Amino acid sequence: MGLLSQGSPLSWEETQRHAEHVRRHGILQFLHIYRAVAERHKDVLKWGDEVSNLQHTCQRQHTS
Repeated sequence: MGLLSQGSPLSWEETQRHAEHVRRHGILQFLHIYRAVAERHKDVLKWGDEVSNLQHTCQRQHTS
């Protein structure tokens, strides 16, 4: 994600209209990255991958 230099944030109502798309594509993006790096050993996650992993783990624990 880059720097937002123009525009304004969406209202809550506008955001809700896009929530399912964002959720689905966020999960797909995470799975793509995870599968691409799954075979790496002794490597650290960078650029927010660890945050995505943490969110996924927490969500899974709360829904179990």
